Amino acid sequence: MNILDKASEIARLDSSGMSHNIIHMPQDILWGYEKSTVEFSADFARDLGSKKRVIIVAARQDIFAAEIIYAQYSASLKLDLSLPEDLKAIDENALYIFLDYAGQNEKLAKLLEQVVEKNCPIGLVGSAAVLPSGCHNSLCVKLAQGKLSRMALPYTFTALIRIMEEFQIVPSQAKLINQIVASLITRAGALAAHVKSDLNFGKISAQKIAGKIPLIISDDHQLRFLAKYWKQQFNLNSKIPAFYGDILPFSQDQQHRLLIKNFDNIIPIFIKRFANISANNQHLEDFIQYLSLQKKEYLEFYTEGKNMVSEYFSLIYLGAMISCYLAFLQQKDPAENLRKENK
Repeated sequence: MNILDKASEIARLDSSGMSHNIIHMPQDILWGYEKSTVEFSADFARDLGSKKRVIIVAARQDIFAAEIIYAQYSASLKLDLSLPEDLKAIDENALYIFLDYAGQNEKLAKLLEQVVEKNCPIGLVGSAAVLPSGCHNSLCVKLAQGKLSRMALPYTFTALIRIMEEFQIVPSQAKLINQIVASLITRAGALAAHVKSDLNFGKISAQKIAGKIPLIISDDHQLRFLAKYWKQQFNLNSKIPAFYGDILPFSQDQQHRLLIKNFDNIIPIFIKRFANISANNQHLEDFIQYLSLQKKEYLEFYTEGKNMVSEYFSLIYLGAMISCYLAFLQQKDPAENLRKENK
């Protein structure tokens, strides 16, 4: 019997219940949105007045939640995203949202002190988040402790939404959250661990990737952070090397031959939309066609959902489950590096 269909083996390897937690991502998103603990400063003011710019400063391990927010809202809001080390100046006319689930990023903590001195409105997200003293217009969303940072994504994402709602930057996003949850629930039946391998899209995909190095490629600039997310999941959960790239201009035969020759142990994984209008898309399609002609194996995964965020989470959900099944195929516990990640 396939190891992925042996419940006792999965239970032995998955000591932290990671696969169980991932499959319940829809529930976590809904709970994070509806039940998160939000604390307000004594003189919290929802009206930001002239402060229309929003700057999200995220610790590196939490960047994916901020990337989703940026992709969803940057077209309609003056929204910027930064790592703590990349923010060089304080804009006194901005709302700052600090995201650090583990609460251990020293650069972010120092930057927070500088923003407090400028008396900017502040939102905080993290398992150790507390209202900053000296800031007259702030709120914090305190998250449950003890999770892997990469497993906190449903909570960090919804916490960012809550902060933007409370400061009246966006209207209620309840409809959006319900659409995301409904979309993920429909996918759970094809991914859950109790579903046998011949009917489980996650297990089928993991078996095709096993023994090879994934090269994750996006043909859409709005999906590139998902390629990076899949790489992280394969690195940390599956314990295998993986790489990600942007649009690759493989249009010349010489480039094709050079690359194909070195692809014996690499499996290209393409993250795509069904309706893609990228001007560079033809380069990628040319490359895929060449792979087919050379009988080189590759995988294509498409987003699903009624809105952009649902599309993102459809591949976040799938990538996380595939990475767990890859770990099980190698007799690995996907959460065995918990201490390393949260140090």
